[in-house]
Amino acid sequence: HNPVILSEEPPSGSFLTNRASGSSFAGHGAPGGLLNHAASSSSSSGVHGGLVNYVSPRLSSSHGLSNVASEGLSAPTSGSVGLANSVAGAGSFGGSGTSSLANMAEAGDDGTRQNALPRAQELLSDLEDSSLEPGSELHRRKVQQVLENLRCTGRTVLQSDDGQAAMLSCSGHIEAIFERSLASGNERERQAALWLAGRLPDSDKENSLQETLRHQWDASKMDEAYDKAEVMLVEAGQSTAGLEGFMDSLELAEFHANQAHQDNRPRSESLLEQLKPSLGDRLHNLLRIGALGDLETALLIIGNARIHSLGLRDVQQALERLRSLELLRNALLPVPGQVG
Repeated sequence: HNPVILSEEPPSGSFLTNRASGSSFAGHGAPGGLLNHAASSSSSSGVHGGLVNYVSPRLSSSHGLSNVASEGLSAPTSGSVGLANSVAGAGSFGGSGTSSLANMAEAGDDGTRQNALPRAQELLSDLEDSSLEPGSELHRRKVQQVLENLRCTGRTVLQSDDGQAAMLSCSGHIEAIFERSLASGNERERQAALWLAGRLPDSDKENSLQETLRHQWDASKMDEAYDKAEVMLVEAGQSTAGLEGFMDSLELAEFHANQAHQDNRPRSESLLEQLKPSLGDRLHNLLRIGALGDLETALLIIGNARIHSLGLRDVQQALERLRSLELLRNALLPVPGQVG
């Protein structure tokens, strides 16, 4: 049982002093403070233990708040033991305390924090234990908090085994968000995953997670465009609109293949080979009936680069000859009203 006693003089023995005065504590003549008696010996007030609020009529300046636990402390010697929380700039109790607690959450001059990696590990542990669905708002928010702590971790600490493990775990959560966006076709979610990947430390280096995810997205878009082109094969051989849709899908697939660093030539050549018979028959028929406008439009859609692969070079040359004859004929015809 520790009584609370209002006393005018501090008893001797071991105690915890909360000193609100900047003056020294010597000969038990402190001008004010809070004393926690931890000694078994009796004091001048007869109290063997307790909490004493010592009030002195002689209060000096209120420099600093020191919480000092000392054994048998009677003078401000340098061997103080305990926890010192100094608010004022006047230093710790007794001039040179041997133990203190720093604020580990405070950023240093380089922007790093000592508690950044432990905090990131704690958040990652929460993500592993929770049933949060990847891509949900709360899940993305927690991943973002992990990233911000990793970015405040010193480079040396980040390259340690614990740092690399935290980076790998965080990358896994970002990949889960990205894969979910690909499956659902949610463009906003995909952009969010790419942004999170860009927040990883050293994300500007080659083969970063952000670059890898972009390649995956391009590969997915490539497959999507090729599938659409394959569906339009029949219509492409029957109408100009179908041909235009097919060629647009094929060009889009080749663009994404280039972005994903994938060789798409075999797949493109296979689709063009399947289109070749039906498209050739239609264009030859347009040439035969003299539908030069429709034929010219179809060849423009196909483009010079693919005319040869589709075996339509002869059709193109025949069209050019007919257009040349048409121009010559128009040039030789007299202008209306012309005489002679």
